[in-house]
Amino acid sequence: AWPRAMGPHCPETLLPVPVYVSPTTPPQLVLVDVWVAEVDKRRCNQVLKDVSAALPLTNMPHVKRVRRVAAADASPESLKVVLCPVGDSAAGAASWPAAASAVVERHALTPERAQVPGVAPRTREQWEEWTRVWPIVWQKPNRHLEVDVEDPAPEAVAEMRRWMSRAILEASRRGVGARNENEHKKAAGAKEDAHASTETVAFPCVRNAVLLVDPVGSRVVAVGRDATGGWRADGAAADEKNGAIKTHPLRHAAFAAIDAASAWDIATHGADHDPETAAAAAATANFDSGGASDEGPDALPSVGAKRAREKQEKNLGEKLTALHGRPYLCTGYDAYCAREPCVMCAMALVHSRVRRVVYGVPNAKAGALGGGPAAPLHGQRTLNHHYEVFSFGLDEDGFAAAAEAAGRPG
Repeated sequence: AWPRAMGPHCPETLLPVPVYVSPTTPPQLVLVDVWVAEVDKRRCNQVLKDVSAALPLTNMPHVKRVRRVAAADASPESLKVVLCPVGDSAAGAASWPAAASAVVERHALTPERAQVPGVAPRTREQWEEWTRVWPIVWQKPNRHLEVDVEDPAPEAVAEMRRWMSRAILEASRRGVGARNENEHKKAAGAKEDAHASTETVAFPCVRNAVLLVDPVGSRVVAVGRDATGGWRADGAAADEKNGAIKTHPLRHAAFAAIDAASAWDIATHGADHDPETAAAAAATANFDSGGASDEGPDALPSVGAKRAREKQEKNLGEKLTALHGRPYLCTGYDAYCAREPCVMCAMALVHSRVRRVVYGVPNAKAGALGGGPAAPLHGQRTLNHHYEVFSFGLDEDGFAAAAEAAGRPG
């Protein structure tokens, strides 16, 4: 049960629309030298037709061929047209392609050097910045997909806001992430917000909470709260002389949520799961479906023959879930993290095979899913599982406002 009911004021509406976090590092602005020529507006159509046919920009389809000339540079009737890229050893007209020379002579052009963005932008913000250098085309990434992952449906946005509001509420509860008894007392006071923000930056993955949600039933499967400072290691006892309590550094919120999901699975489906029987059933199912060779499941390659490299089956988690009649780890679940997980937590979510990770506050120091200094972990091609990532991009003030609204009685 949640500590306080979510009132009719709908605190989740305070949250912005979550942004898709690309699994690859966003491109940086790279400028490429090109030859351009000033053309009278009345002759531009014919010149552009000849240039496009003779000198197509095959490697730079995002670059627009024409731009207006600033009033300070020429008359309002002039335009500039991109002719072709400048070669590495280009020092003058002699290095132009023959097609470029023919166009220049035919239309009596005077080429000059300019710079254009060499790569296409991936975000709207990049396009707005780069197009100031030279006009470029804006096209959303993944436009070949049936559903653009950068534009989640309104229903999905509402669900993300709903669960993130609850994750933030859990992370703001008293004692979450506190490192000792004094910190538990400090966490209770609103005057310690500045201290909490400082500690969050200094110690990655503290004051966090993770919700594992089953999107099919729209229900919370498990809740994990940061207990790296307040959780006593198994078998450890408090030092009665100085009152110090031994803590476990691995008890991050993601680990606690995964552990709680495991306990829920055992309580719901029982603990009488036999791995050997399940493995034999999986092998039999694979053999019956044609996954094995014609010689049978025990057939081995002949002497001297190369053993084919085994490839991991796609959608393995879904198939094992259907085979066992119970969730395989956290297959199909969504993880809502109040703060961006660190590398260790993000990798634990990979091994747990969650479907999607949504976080509220980016972690500029140790974030592993796009908010930190390193490349996004979910973009590593060598991983045996990949999940989608969305971020609300909250700062500490936004986090505090959302937590206050979520904890306010309706």
